[in-house]
Amino acid sequence: NGVNIFTGAGDDQIEVEYTGAANPDTFGVTIDAGTGDDSITITTFDTSTEAFAGDLTLNAEDITVDAATNVGGNITFSTASGTPEENNSTITVNADLTADGSVSLTADGVAASSNVGLINFFTTDTERASAAVTIADNVTVSGTSVDIDARTDVDIDVGSTLILGASVNVTDVTTSTSVTVGSGATISATAGTVDIDASSNIDITVSLGLDDSVFWAGGLTGFDVVVSDVDV
Repeated sequence: NGVNIFTGAGDDQIEVEYTGAANPDTFGVTIDAGTGDDSITITTFDTSTEAFAGDLTLNAEDITVDAATNVGGNITFSTASGTPEENNSTITVNADLTADGSVSLTADGVAASSNVGLINFFTTDTERASAAVTIADNVTVSGTSVDIDARTDVDIDVGSTLILGASVNVTDVTTSTSVTVGSGATISATAGTVDIDASSNIDITVSLGLDDSVFWAGGLTGFDVVVSDVDV
């Protein structure tokens, strides 16, 4: 029992307003915003007259909690970067987020590109990815267990299968990964553990074909900038 919403492709801005109509113990809500640059914001979550008994599952590129949210099941929020130009993934909790079950907040910033050709005289790749989970000041996040995870992953494959003066140049690879807990915020687990993690992975593969020493110029010219910031 419950409501499952899938919005598919496109850029969507979704507001969640719960006013108290979920009586069955198994009632839950799942919203998957699909592909695109999507946001989900919880603007109202009123359990004063009727509890929300089931699970609350949200999936988008950006998720914001602006109203205190309490559910009887599990809370699972996941964000993943959307368009190739905007590899940003954020979860922002500005109000209390509590569950009788587990709480999982996962932000994934992913960027990938492949540029391998027969002869690449000049190849450039600029890749950026960011993932951030922010718990605002004086906010409570609580469940039987709490897992907060921010991850960035950049995968680049560049090169030349026949090197004739080939120049492979990755100009700019930047990741920013953070989990921020504000002043006075409380994160607690009633039965299990609290896990907070931020991690970044950058994988660059350079493919060079024939021995470029026998040709003019050739080879790998350089990687200008590789920057990764990870903060918890």
